[in-house]
Amino acid sequence: MKKSLLLTFCLLLSSLILISAPIDTLISKRVATNFYREHIGSNTNDRGLIPLLVKTYKAAPEVAIGDSLTCLYIYNIGDGYVIVSGDDRVKPVLGYSTEGQFDVRHLPIQLEEWLMDYTAAIRSVMISSSY
Repeated sequence: MKKSLLLTFCLLLSSLILISAPIDTLISKRVATNFYREHIGSNTNDRGLIPLLVKTYKAAPEVAIGDSLTCLYIYNIGDGYVIVSGDDRVKPVLGYSTEGQFDVRHLPIQLEEWLMDYTAAIRSVMISSSY
């Protein structure tokens, strides 16, 4: 019984790894919208919650097959912002705020470094799956 349960678990896990994939702009926008609505307690279709893509972080060209893969999507939405992962093997929402917009012109160096670290981590996930 234990062996068959373990075998089933291993097969399920391997199938999830095989079907994992990068996240495109449409899916990342949906993730940002749903997450933000959940955290501000809005269940209406409020027009103020239309996400605006303000910045992306791309994987290095040697990682991408064809087009460059996006590691992070950053959306301004409502009165805040949401940072969404570009790969479904990584936690979907990496950061958010319900107050203040993400201003790409005035990023503190610490935040820029943090985002570059996340980009590097997601890039290594992408590399590990390309073999």
